[in-house]
Amino acid sequence: MKKLFIALLLIFSPLSYADDCGGNNEKACHCEPEWYVGGLDCSPHDRCDIGCTQHGSSTIFFGDFYNEATCSCPAPPNIPWSTWTKTPIQGWAESWDVEHHLDQHMDWTKLNWVTELKPNMSQSVANGLYIYIFRTTDNKLLIRRSDRPDDIGIFAHGDKAQYSYKDNPSDPTEDPMFVRHTQLNGGWSPVWAAGQMEVYQGKVIWVSNASGHFQPQSFTLDYVETALNEWNVPTINPLQKLTYGWEKRWTRVPSSGTVIAVTVMKDGTILGVGADYQLYTRQTLSSDWVLVPKSGTVIAVTAMNNGTILGVGADYQLYTRQTLSSDWVLVPKSGTVIAVTVMKDGTILGIGLDNQLYTRQTLSSDWILVPKSGAVKAVTVMNNGTILGVGLDNQLYTRQTLSSNWVNIPDSEAVKGVTIINDTTVQDPNKVQRIIGIGIYNDLWVRLPETSKNFTGK
Repeated sequence: MKKLFIALLLIFSPLSYADDCGGNNEKACHCEPEWYVGGLDCSPHDRCDIGCTQHGSSTIFFGDFYNEATCSCPAPPNIPWSTWTKTPIQGWAESWDVEHHLDQHMDWTKLNWVTELKPNMSQSVANGLYIYIFRTTDNKLLIRRSDRPDDIGIFAHGDKAQYSYKDNPSDPTEDPMFVRHTQLNGGWSPVWAAGQMEVYQGKVIWVSNASGHFQPQSFTLDYVETALNEWNVPTINPLQKLTYGWEKRWTRVPSSGTVIAVTVMKDGTILGVGADYQLYTRQTLSSDWVLVPKSGTVIAVTAMNNGTILGVGADYQLYTRQTLSSDWVLVPKSGTVIAVTVMKDGTILGIGLDNQLYTRQTLSSDWILVPKSGAVKAVTVMNNGTILGVGLDNQLYTRQTLSSNWVNIPDSEAVKGVTIINDTTVQDPNKVQRIIGIGIYNDLWVRLPETSKNFTGK
């Protein structure tokens, strides 16, 4: 009777599944028993995860009917998630999906022909052309056979007849519509990467950033390559990384950290405001940020023509400090602004809490509203005196003078802040300027000189 009670206790005790195992120390997991006809044994879903090692079994009770197996799993792959930049959905894509009813088919687990690429996977991937999504929500790298006929690889192409998803909405030109990247992503959240890849003879031979919904930048291909290498997914060496047609006005600044405002001082030092509202400097775009001691709390900063640092405090008042080592001094009656810059003639140009432009001739002057100033969230002044602003839509705009109209910069992409830096590597008496932008995720980006000159002059 005692033995029967113990057996029943074992049968109905909570299961501890093998997929709980893993971790930095290769934590062991147990494969608990489950009833089946003929006795107790380990069920298939209790087996060790792919990539983990099962270590024998030991008899616990009732002879061979009850086995306990342990699993050891390798530590998670060494992927620097925290340094990566997420790619948001393009502004039109979500409404397009809703208009065409794809929003009703965003569960990737219900799609056919989907494979998850993951560490040390034993499942081989069939030769063919795939779309892929590298998700930020769970860091899954999912691939699906391409069902778009005009997608062409080196050895394969999209096959609508074989790989279409029949539950997708119908369309007169597609019927049914081919699977989009947002469906693999499970919606419109940002991604690490998106595009296409081709597998040949069991190896990934190329990846691209060809995704109209996300239009990711070329550096995201490095993320894919890193994951494939860390996860031991077979690839050719070197892996071909192909860039699509929406390359690339902006280039990400390496190790740019997280900033909410940025300016450039007279000696070329880059001065930024961190997410902690402290001041940081970096000597060049490739340098590291260095905290400015006793920098106080500010939300925006610029440099005046005489080198004085002008900041906006958390109370939206203006403050000055003569040098980086000086103390902040409140500017009396400086009003309420969220950002500030200085024009070539020394006029201070600020953005009010209403996102309108205001000027004051000197630190002791009053703010004066700029007529028809539009709504902006950031502003700077270029070498030729042109005013460069960031609209509430995160797009770049210029106005030649304070009385001019704002003109949108085509393909300006999305930034939250902006300043100008002179490229001293260019042998030009006027120096070619670069535009430094703060991206949507508060990292730094730079617009190359030849791109900037198209609309700014030297």
